[in-house]
Amino acid sequence: MSVHCFGIRHHGPGSARSLRKALAHLQPDLLLIEGPPEADGLIDLTARGMVPPVALLLYDPAHPAQAVYYPFARFSPEWQALQYAHEQQIPARFCDLPQAHYWQEGPPFSQGMDPISLIAQAAGYPDGESWWEETVEQRQEPGEIFEALAELIQALRAEIPDQENPLEARREAQMRQSIRKAEKEGFTRIAVVCGAWHVPALLQRGPAKSDQALLKGLPKHKLMATWIPWTHSRLCWQSGYGAGIESPGWYDHLWSEPDQWTIRWLVKVAQVLRRKGQDVSSAHLIEATRLAETLASLRDKPLPGLEELNEAIQAVMTQGRETPLLLIHNELVVDQRLGQVPPETPMLPLEQDLLQMQKKLRLKPEAEQRLLELDLRKPQDQEKSRLLYALNLLNLPWGHKHSVQQKGSTFHENWTLQWQPEFQLALIEAAPWGNTVFVAAEAFTIAEASKAQTLPELTLRLADTLLAELPSALSALLSAIQAQTTACTDLNPLLSAFPELAKTLRYGNVRQTDWGLLFPLVEGILIKICAGLPAFAQGQAEESQREMINQISAVDRALQGLEPSDWQNLWRESLEKLSSQPELLGGYVHKLCFESGHFSLERLEESLSQTLSLGKDPAQASLWLEGFLQGSGLLLLHHPSLLQTLDGWILTLQEAQFIQFLPLLRRSFSQFQRSEREQLARQIKSQTGGLPIQNKQYEPSEIEAFFPIYRQLLGMEIPV
Repeated sequence: MSVHCFGIRHHGPGSARSLRKALAHLQPDLLLIEGPPEADGLIDLTARGMVPPVALLLYDPAHPAQAVYYPFARFSPEWQALQYAHEQQIPARFCDLPQAHYWQEGPPFSQGMDPISLIAQAAGYPDGESWWEETVEQRQEPGEIFEALAELIQALRAEIPDQENPLEARREAQMRQSIRKAEKEGFTRIAVVCGAWHVPALLQRGPAKSDQALLKGLPKHKLMATWIPWTHSRLCWQSGYGAGIESPGWYDHLWSEPDQWTIRWLVKVAQVLRRKGQDVSSAHLIEATRLAETLASLRDKPLPGLEELNEAIQAVMTQGRETPLLLIHNELVVDQRLGQVPPETPMLPLEQDLLQMQKKLRLKPEAEQRLLELDLRKPQDQEKSRLLYALNLLNLPWGHKHSVQQKGSTFHENWTLQWQPEFQLALIEAAPWGNTVFVAAEAFTIAEASKAQTLPELTLRLADTLLAELPSALSALLSAIQAQTTACTDLNPLLSAFPELAKTLRYGNVRQTDWGLLFPLVEGILIKICAGLPAFAQGQAEESQREMINQISAVDRALQGLEPSDWQNLWRESLEKLSSQPELLGGYVHKLCFESGHFSLERLEESLSQTLSLGKDPAQASLWLEGFLQGSGLLLLHHPSLLQTLDGWILTLQEAQFIQFLPLLRRSFSQFQRSEREQLARQIKSQTGGLPIQNKQYEPSEIEAFFPIYRQLLGMEIPV
């Protein structure tokens, strides 16, 4: 009877390769693997077409948000141990402390000081990771690496102060008990795969009574377990088999390409760069390989690592530029690969329903972002849209919708899709609300509508509900919005809610959905806004005015294209009353009214002249002007009389006033597009005749003296 402990690093390709060779030599009759025993019943699924990266998910069925993940990659030693067990048809078990015993204490693998760093420092390495990487992970011939590591860790544990917390002590006690149980069952060649730090504690087991005492009276908690797809990028997380790693794609390459990994990695890099239109030749590959190998030799490394390869790539393939390295990092070093789990994996009815809909609609979950273009006149595209909106309601944002710039039709939708592993947990959380996506989304939305929420939150949920076509939930939300609108005395929530409601009204028209209470509700909110807006704006501070400008702009945009025209007239009448406001708000409303045709050019010129007249406060006038010029210089470009009035006012300012208000003026001009500022500069340059200011005519030579001022104002050079 023998017990062999193999100390590995979680997610280490070199450890995995050495482990496979050691297991083939030992030919054990049982494998004990560091991991949660609650998942023992799921081990067989790893041999049924499961494709890593995957993760064990353990969660509290009463509170699904409380969960822990145990990820596995193809190059994880634990995964390779499971594959060896299936190939040799020998039993495998997880031997760590059950997660239920330390549910409240968080995931394991937390250690204060990294003891390996002491070895690394003695060997001249900057940290323990780099020492382990070169000594173990890039090792070509494992030899007696596990025996050497066990001896090294034993010496470390004997020399450094005992830093183990009670949780770690209980975990090792549980592993020893698992070994004793296997021995009693008659297994004669037991292989234990665990973190290297634990090996000495498992080889020297001592009396069982002390371990029994450590494990006595531990709290228990009912947990559920399943397998879920994972991604390489999520292996960077410090969760479960803890050990977050920075370069999972590189590690996968080391595992899959044990020979000539240098040139094969550079070939992958060349393929990525060529797809992006960069010229990379065979000569580049040859020179990059030589440089990487030379750098490794200079640093006394047997083979180039990722650091040497990156330096060679930057020097030879990217002409010294760092930006392409970011692309290589995302596509190769990290990699966005998404694993797969077999259909037999335990699933809740809601998960099964989503899986069936994904297959039916041909919406494959993928870790990489991809664009989905939908034409809502096509039944299948409309069903895809419904599904994505319903998932948003369940707090599962698989798709992010964005505006379609090139298409004027509201029949088109563009979505960016990217599947995240944690969506599996969101499905588990949503499962109590129903067995299908649409039933669960409707029930959950109705429950949320009954809670005390702010009006904007309700309206945001309303759009998704309407577009997911959930009539009962839509009715509940509309009733909740109506109740809050009636009770609302503050105009801010109404201003924030109206644009979303108006957008919902437009989409309802597109999809021919029965609006029910929606039309009169939107009309009632608009009437309330228009009636209260002038009084609400009185005495607002500058920051409040800026916020109101954003809200008014959003309402104005939302009303464009909406029927009936009575709404437009009501809104314009309210804005006209608001135009008497001073400072930012008054200037901005004048601009809106002119652009909509409600104010004539003559009226606009008169208001601008009055605001910028000599008797007005320059500070108040500059703020009015900032609101008036908000976001665009087209008014000044298309109407030279306005530019002339503005120019005349600037020339009347005393030097101290000009210096004081220049930042305010420049802030207004800085919002213009560069092309607009260039055209304004040319107009100013072309003013070679005199400009009538206080009955004085300026000569061209005098006008030239003002150019430095114009440069400061426009924030640019005036073209010659």
